[in-house]
Amino acid sequence: MNMTNFWTIFKLLFSNAFKWNKSKGNGLRIALITVIAVLSCLMIVGFTALTAKLMPLMEKHNLLTHALTYAVFVTMFLVFLFGIVPTISYIFLSKDTEFFAYMPIGQNTVFLAKLAIIYLLQLYLAAVFMLPIIITTGVVLHFGIIFYLCMTLVLLALPALPLLFLSILALPIMSVIAFLKRRGTFTSIALVLVFGIVYALYFLLMNNLGKGGNADQITDIDSLFVNFFSSVEGLLTLLGPLVSMIRVALGVQQTIFGQMQSFWASTVLNLGFFVIFFFVAFFVVLKLSGMIYYKGALAQLESIKGKSKLNQKDEIKTVFWTLVGKEFKEMIRTPAFAFSCLVSTVMAPIVTAMLSVNLKLDKLNSLTDLGGLMILIPLSVVTMLGAGFNVGACTAISREGDKFYHMKIIPVDYRLQVKAKLYVYKIISLISIVLSLTVYAAFSNAVTFALLAFIFMCMYSFAFTNFVALFDLSKPKLKWTTPNEVIKRNLNVQLPSFINILVTVVIFGLASSWVLLGALGLKLHNTVIEVVMWAILYLISATLWIIFSYILKIKTDKFINRIEV
Repeated sequence: MNMTNFWTIFKLLFSNAFKWNKSKGNGLRIALITVIAVLSCLMIVGFTALTAKLMPLMEKHNLLTHALTYAVFVTMFLVFLFGIVPTISYIFLSKDTEFFAYMPIGQNTVFLAKLAIIYLLQLYLAAVFMLPIIITTGVVLHFGIIFYLCMTLVLLALPALPLLFLSILALPIMSVIAFLKRRGTFTSIALVLVFGIVYALYFLLMNNLGKGGNADQITDIDSLFVNFFSSVEGLLTLLGPLVSMIRVALGVQQTIFGQMQSFWASTVLNLGFFVIFFFVAFFVVLKLSGMIYYKGALAQLESIKGKSKLNQKDEIKTVFWTLVGKEFKEMIRTPAFAFSCLVSTVMAPIVTAMLSVNLKLDKLNSLTDLGGLMILIPLSVVTMLGAGFNVGACTAISREGDKFYHMKIIPVDYRLQVKAKLYVYKIISLISIVLSLTVYAAFSNAVTFALLAFIFMCMYSFAFTNFVALFDLSKPKLKWTTPNEVIKRNLNVQLPSFINILVTVVIFGLASSWVLLGALGLKLHNTVIEVVMWAILYLISATLWIIFSYILKIKTDKFINRIEV
């Protein structure tokens, strides 16, 4: 690999990836960045306070390595979660693939330059979570410079591990998919399946972590933490390379071979294991990228020609259903878009299942005590992730990009076109809701409760879908080069997602107020509380649905007419 070419391409990609949009209307963007910064600061303060309380306790019980390893594990999962779409879309499905294909440089150089850009983006995420923990641990336990240097290496290596895993996984998958006719569709399906499997495995692992300790010894919050971290021994083996560096940072004379008598011998072995592992992993990815990446990425640009045959038995579709089919095909053919639009159908049921099992909802049947709060927690998750998390509707217009003019020139009413688009994403939300509530009912034995929740969530989902569509119609992001820009760097996705969280918290805060009143001694029958709670939820969701449906109906033509192509 030519390092000169690498740095040239890296600087080009870096300047493009992190450039600031100087167009007008950045007020909302700045406001949102300010809100995110404030929330990040609050989160950092929370991490710092928890770490200051927790780490001395863990050191006292010889569980400091376990606690730091657990923090690394959770951060790595977040890197994987937020890195899977950028890795696939930016490396394999970017519009600049053809441009780089004709340059006289090795394609593994291009691959590693793109991977380095994604690494920097994920390093920021890892730093937000890990730096407060590292700094606070070093301060409260009075560690020296060696601790900070070693933990800095852990932080720098932390995003690399899931990204290298994603790269090794993606290279053969994309190579095989390149030979398929509907490669975009198969790539989308593969993305969702990989995410679902990893997400489910993560929650299963998290669910089993706390079961290895002795529950009889839990008498207060301190013993609860000690019991939990004593049960995460398996993570020390799973994250061996990073754990070896954590041990060096803490001066622990433990290696993958067991306890060592010599401090220097254990330090050398741990450092050697850390360096050799990442060197080998990097070498494997480099070799695979040289053999597979070029063909796999370039094949995404090729079109497989085939003859279309008209079946005389096919009926002529109505204009509306033709538009619905077109919207679904356009969405599913672009893996980054398909993943973002379909991920809720995987994520919401898995989270609901894990919460329902851990909260033991099958034993909670009353809303008149604090147990009622446990019944509402999974429902709030379904509302937030299933009914309200709708990236497809948030980007229904923005994803048209430079093809938006098609909407303006085809002889079809604007409102019908928008209605057809939203129909697809309302169905996706319905699928997510049905799957999640089915899981909820199965683990809680609350079928009637799930059916009542279904009515509310449908109305809320339709209302929120109309709202986010209005948001995207008012100012779509039509100038983009990679799908990632539409999903990750689009105010029309970020702000509605933030609003969805706030609205969900407010709605279920109102619903849970009756639970709290019951817990405080208000003697109301359980049925009365349920009737009042559902009446509130139905009234709010139905009102929002009617309002946003009406606004969408009267504003669609105006918004589309004023958009300049």
